[in-house]
Parts: sequence; structure tokens; C-alpha cells
Amino acid sequence: MSDFIKSMTDKARLTPQRVAFPESDSLPILQCCARVVEEKIGTPVLIGNQASVEALAKENGVSTEGFEYFDNTDEEVKKAFAAEYVANVGSKEKIVMKKVAVNLRAAMLLLKAGRVDCVAAGKECSTGDVIVETMSIVGMQEGVTSASSLGIAEIPGFNGPEGEMLGIADCAITAWPDAEQLAGIAIVSADTCTTLLGWD
Repeated sequence: MSDFIKSMTDKARLTPQRVAFPESDSLPILQCCARVVEEKIGTPVLIGNQASVEALAKENGVSTEGFEYFDNTDEEVKKAFAAEYVANVGSKEKIVMKKVAVNLRAAMLLLKAGRVDCVAAGKECSTGDVIVETMSIVGMQEGVTSASSLGIAEIPGFNGPEGEMLGIADCAITAWPDAEQLAGIAIVSADTCTTLLGWD
């Protein structure tokens, strides 16, 4: 797995992304963000009050150098973002103001608005919450009819096309897919493996 992680890190370093982290009150997340900066694979955008985040980081010896913030506790920040969101994406300011006050929703709104490239969540939030907010705010890619997940596993002794590595889908979201959903999951999973990993 270490070779796989290294290859993914090397690939990420070629095109660093802006990653929203809504679980900014979690020490493991702050440590993860510091590693993202250290490895030069992206820019962490932490959702929440900067002073609170930095106090937690300082208390635990975590560097916040390279972090960016979206302070959804600041009314002026929320108002400015809501106006921008309504002008560029749509909706009503009152609705956006209400949604952006919740960290996970704020991260998804930033993604929808193009202010970040992706969202990393699920350490403190449940998978279900992440999926619900993603579906309701970001929506699905054109042509995709059901949400699915893809896990990458290393199985000692397994000998497949990628050696001991195997993609597993759908292992978390669609418990009992019908034939159409299963076909869609297979197609999307294959596309993801090709795009992300270069697997055929």
C-alpha cells in the first residue's frame, strides 16, 4: 500500500488542488492538513473560525502554515459569499446564508461555487451526512443516476490485473442495487479507476 500511496501523492503533487475541510475542530484533520501542505499536494481551506482553528493547532504543535480559511462564523463573510453565490449559481440569499452557517454545507457550497476543487469530509461527519449534503448542494455528474462509492484495497496473495490491488464498489452506499444501478456503478467505477489510477 505504501507504493500505492506514494504514487498517488506524486500524482497529486503535479496538480495541487484546493481542498475544503469542514471538520476543522478535529485534531487529526488539522494534522492531515499540515501533511497536505508539507507534501505540496494541495491547499487546505478550513471551514470555521480561524482563531479557534489556530488555537487548537498551536495547543497540539501543528503548523498552520499554508492553510486558508473560510470563516462561516463571520456575518460579513457569509453575506459576501451569499451574494456571490446567488449571482453566479442561483438560489436566494436567505437560503444560502442559512446553509453556509453549517460547516459541511459551507464546504459543499464553496465547491458548487468553484471556490475549491474538492471536499474532504467523513472523519467526524457520518458518511450519510456527507452524501446527503453533496447530493442536495453539488448534485451528480451528468449521466450518473445513482451515487456510489469506490474503495481501493490491497489484498495479500491476490493476483489480479493490478497485482494485489483491487477496486471495490459499491461497498458503502447502495446496499441493494437493481440491474440499472449496478450497471451504472460499474461504469462510473471503471471510469474513476482509469482517470484516478490509470487502470484498465
